[in-house]
This record gives sequence, C-alpha cells and structure tokens, in this order.
Amino acid sequence: MAELTVAQAAAQLGLSVDTVKRRAQKGKLPARQDDRGRWLVTLDTPEAPTPLETAALRADLETLRADLTNARGLLAATERHRETLQAQVDRLHAELTEAHTNAAELRRLMGLQLQALSAPRTDAAESSKAPEASTPRTGWRWPWQR
Repeated sequence: MAELTVAQAAAQLGLSVDTVKRRAQKGKLPARQDDRGRWLVTLDTPEAPTPLETAALRADLETLRADLTNARGLLAATERHRETLQAQVDRLHAELTEAHTNAAELRRLMGLQLQALSAPRTDAAESSKAPEASTPRTGWRWPWQR
C-alpha cells in the first residue's frame, strides 16, 4: 500500500484531481490529510508477478503475436479478394452500361420502324413514275358545297 498525492492518485486512477479530492473528502477513497492539510490517498500497488505468472504472460504474449500475424495474413487475403470483387463489379458495370446503350439504340430503331409502318404506303410503281403535271379538277366540290 502506498500513499500518493491527489495528483498522483488521479493519474493512476484515470480521474480528475477534483474527483479524487471529492471522493477522499466523502470517504469513498481511503485517504488522510497530512499536517500541512494536503490529502494523501492510500492505494493498493500491484505486486510484482511471480515467475510462473511471468511465464504465463510470456506464453500469452507469444500466442497474441501469432494471432496478430495470422490476422495480418487474413487481412491481406481479404484485401486481395476485395480487389478481385471490385474488378468484377467494374466489369459488370461496364457491361450494364453497354446493355443500356444498346437498349436505347434498339428503342430508337423500333420507333423509326413504327413510324415507317404507320406512314401511308405508296406503290413502288407509282413512286417510280414521273409526277404528272397538276391539272385542275373538274366537278369536284367540298362536301358542304353539294
């Protein structure tokens, strides 16, 4: 057990100086005031690990290092797979854009065909004849003039 100043206790506990002082005054932290009125907080100091605990910690550290190496390998493989998938997405996007362009062109051509089909037909023989000189019609009248 060690007696620490309020600032040292705050740093060790991860709290603000005011919070440590408040808790000491309320009795929530073991503390006392010295002869000059400063608060001294009593905190348990961690004991040094035993050799067996040190060996276990080293084994855990080696396991964590192996796991980290494995995770880095998996991350690299995942990144390569992501790049492959991105290339596929880009290729499919280009194909889709081309398909949309082709569909638009087909719609345009179909519209032209529909216009051609709905236009009045002329005989090939009539269309090849030279146009006749326009002669005034005789005997023709508008229907309301009859």
